[in-house]
Amino acid sequence: RLTELATQLPTCPFCGKAATWSAFQYDSNDPNKIAANNMSADANAPSHFYVYGDKTTIAGNWLTAPTKETQHYACILLDGNIASEGSILAFFPAILHVGGRGSVSTSTSGQGGLFAFVGTGMQHELNLYGGTFYSTSRKSTLESAVIYTKDPESVINIWSDDVIIGSDVKAADAQFLNYNVRCGGTLNMYAGTIRNGKAGTSDSHEESANLHLVPGSHFNMYGGTIVGNHVANNGGAVCLLSGTAVFNMYGGKVVGGKADNLGNCVYVASGAKVKLSDTKITGNNVLRGGGVYLASTADLTLNN
Repeated sequence: RLTELATQLPTCPFCGKAATWSAFQYDSNDPNKIAANNMSADANAPSHFYVYGDKTTIAGNWLTAPTKETQHYACILLDGNIASEGSILAFFPAILHVGGRGSVSTSTSGQGGLFAFVGTGMQHELNLYGGTFYSTSRKSTLESAVIYTKDPESVINIWSDDVIIGSDVKAADAQFLNYNVRCGGTLNMYAGTIRNGKAGTSDSHEESANLHLVPGSHFNMYGGTIVGNHVANNGGAVCLLSGTAVFNMYGGKVVGGKADNLGNCVYVASGAKVKLSDTKITGNNVLRGGGVYLASTADLTLNN
């Protein structure tokens, strides 16, 4: 496959640079399992990795780096259905480009689900071009969201409609929780889908399951769809916590949310800001709130 890939993709479709593709090394005792910490990102030029297989398991975290002081780059081409027992963790400055076809699921319930940027002041960047990413943990928490960013300088870019974040199943089980994105930096959504998040009353972070914005974070939505969120208490498909969180919606759709108390599609806590321009927010089911719920001192701007 690497020989074919060298002919078909001599230039990386993600970073645009010449690519020498490397494959993960499989466990000698299990042809369907890849050992943990199998990738080492390069500090000088993008490292290119090809992850393939059907019903393949990665036994732990994916990414390592030789140093933690300089920026590292990695491009990951997906081809198949991968089950991850860990995270693509970046405790070091990192720029990741991920795309291709197939899916990646994560079963972790600790800090960080699949993409986890937990260091601070490191200017992490994640670029998604294709693939379906979701959690299989029945007891996930906000800290184990599929995408978890703690660094306020981190940037997430969703570039393509080929990107789907979240399971295709709307879990009826009351004990099932599914958190998709916890954003501590900036999220730019140009296309794609974030779907079917579910938060329960027993969780201290019950405000959102599809997209949770902490104080200081920014969400810029230019396209794409956020759909199928269910919050057992207050919240919405997009939840802005009190403080300085900002949501700028220039396009796209937020549809089909459900909150059992306050909120629904967009929940704006005190002090947070929302700007809506040329947008669609529909299909709400809520006790009090509707498409947008504003707490006291929250700021809403509407533009044609």
